[in-house]
Amino acid sequence: MDNLATWNIRGMNKASKNKEATNFCRQHNIGILGPLKTKVKVHTYTALHTRYWSNWESHINLGAHPNDRIWLLWRNESYILTLVSSSSQVVYCQVMCLYLSTMFFLSVVYAFNSTQERVEFWEELKEQAKRAQGPWIVLGDFNYVFKAEKRIGGSYVTTQEIRDFANWTHSCGLLDLRWKGSKFSWNNKHAIEDRIYSKIHRA
Repeated sequence: MDNLATWNIRGMNKASKNKEATNFCRQHNIGILGPLKTKVKVHTYTALHTRYWSNWESHINLGAHPNDRIWLLWRNESYILTLVSSSSQVVYCQVMCLYLSTMFFLSVVYAFNSTQERVEFWEELKEQAKRAQGPWIVLGDFNYVFKAEKRIGGSYVTTQEIRDFANWTHSCGLLDLRWKGSKFSWNNKHAIEDRIYSKIHRA
């Protein structure tokens, strides 16, 4: 069975980044990929897709945000994706898995950093939870941590941050999937004395 993945790739305009992403998909048997923070522009999107992702269908949320934040790619021999909604923080779709003859709903997320902007993000996901008539997978970069120990460096994790995430998962009836690998999913790549580590990617 294919795997699903998101990746905060920090720019996808260069050939090296696209080759790295396609190699990753081959190595890990990825059938649906959600690159985040791609910085792809409208005039480069078609050329990149044709050159590196010609065997994949795709949706890019350029209409919702000038600096494409979410690029959703899927293997057309394995899946049929029907776009339901696309905003600056969430791409929501219905997925038909052809080889299993099963249907599920998928939200690929890349939340903004500010608390005020994330209010709309949480409300959008709650609405999607109501509309999902079947299994629902939510994955991506939430820009939130669930527990204080999931961030080292930077600003303190507030009680409000933890409460918002907990309230959302509870109200939507979601379970946090078990995590394998590194304790943290992101760092700011600064010098060691200014380095920040956090686990902000989840499914």
